[in-house]
Amino acid sequence: MRIIEGVVCIAVVDGAEVLFGKNTGEGQGSHQNFCTNDLTPFLNVSEAKNAKAELKNRFGAEAVSLAKLRIDLAETSRESYMLRKRRRLIVVRKMPEFKETVLIGASNKSARSRYPLYGALLGENGFQSFTSFEPAEYAASEEHRQSGCPVFLATFKFKRL
Repeated sequence: MRIIEGVVCIAVVDGAEVLFGKNTGEGQGSHQNFCTNDLTPFLNVSEAKNAKAELKNRFGAEAVSLAKLRIDLAETSRESYMLRKRRRLIVVRKMPEFKETVLIGASNKSARSRYPLYGALLGENGFQSFTSFEPAEYAASEEHRQSGCPVFLATFKFKRL
């Protein structure tokens, strides 16, 4: 199980919330899109605050805030099975050809439809996770079936600061 824990910046860009974490060599400045930096958050709040200022000044974000998160990423089917009784689950789709990760949670009225895919992008649904295993497992199987990309289940704890 891969544990991802730290602080992220949430930038509002064109009405959607985009997560930013630590720059791993692909972005400019101290920040990089969380979904293109292999899900690497900032280690502490002070690092994230520096990036928050950069995002406001250089990126032109409408608003920037901070959040603490923890993702327990099940990388094997056995680890996924261990999540059966957990709540707050998300689907993580890896797109290796683009070096991108897609985070998917529960559908709600504020998120755009992804029909025929199940669920909603986390940045569009207010970071709402699935509340039980079955809908998360169904979303993961549909993501894999329709995209052909590797798909994982994960727990998702998220608290705005």
